[in-house]
Amino acid sequence: MSGASQNPEWVKTWPQVQNKGTETSPEKPTGGPQGSAKPGSGPPAGEAGGSSGPPIRVREPVPPGTAGTTASKTEYVAQVTYFRKGFRERCYPLTVQLTTAKSSQAAPLPEGAVEVRPSLPGALVWPQKQTLGGDQRVARFWVLPLATGKLPEAHVTISGGSNGPQRIALPMKVKKGRGLLFWLCVWLTVLVPVGLFVLRSLPYDQVIAHYTAMRPSPVTGEETHVPYRGRAAIEAWLKDRVNEAEAVPAGDRSVRQWLMWLLGRTGSWLPDLYDGYEILLQETMLAEPAAFAVMLFITLAVGWWTGARRKMLKSKPFLLATP
Repeated sequence: MSGASQNPEWVKTWPQVQNKGTETSPEKPTGGPQGSAKPGSGPPAGEAGGSSGPPIRVREPVPPGTAGTTASKTEYVAQVTYFRKGFRERCYPLTVQLTTAKSSQAAPLPEGAVEVRPSLPGALVWPQKQTLGGDQRVARFWVLPLATGKLPEAHVTISGGSNGPQRIALPMKVKKGRGLLFWLCVWLTVLVPVGLFVLRSLPYDQVIAHYTAMRPSPVTGEETHVPYRGRAAIEAWLKDRVNEAEAVPAGDRSVRQWLMWLLGRTGSWLPDLYDGYEILLQETMLAEPAAFAVMLFITLAVGWWTGARRKMLKSKPFLLATP
């Protein structure tokens, strides 16, 4: 036999042969003379080690219906609306809505993408949790407070975003009722117009202020009784009470004397208030309807201030994969 057989051209192009520079063992291919292999034709069919050809990449099969589709991520914000102030044993709604910052019409979410679970110690919550996905973007709950005062560690947990579970605090205060101030305004709304109607029905001399003070007579200089009526009676009475309070040392004054002393330092607001009272007693004034309107406005304002109050909170933005 002749010397070492020559390798085909396609064998010489292998990286393994170029790096190592080793000679292949002389083998005679079956079905033809040596060197009969054509370049680029691959190893002969009967050659030993025929599986040592160039590596072949096998593409993994793609499930039908998914070719050419990629999942995108959209930034969402959870908007929580609840009552931060309420009354015991009354139901209040709690809603969690997913919104997008860029567009109001976002792509449908995957099923079960976000889980919402509120936790309010001292109150019953129904249902305990809800799952948002698809076209459903709003979770509605009902809260029934059973305890009074501030609910400790009240919060709602939102799971399913790229940032992990988010915990949004829900500070809530529960009261038994609207309080004494509201009911006092309710009663005054009824009693003030009725009281003005009764006062206007009486003779004018019986409903104005009267006061008799001891004053020196301009003729004899002796102390005599001087009667006062209306605004002058209020001013004379207030002057005498202030003089009595100032005559007593500050350390020995009673609560009433201190109150009179403070009234003397406030100016003429008490006589001015009495002037308004006399104006309401005039027959040309619609005192009863005006008093009722004013007291009704005050009652409504106090009722709003002491009633249930709604509040809205927002979570941090998080990413969700949308198909």
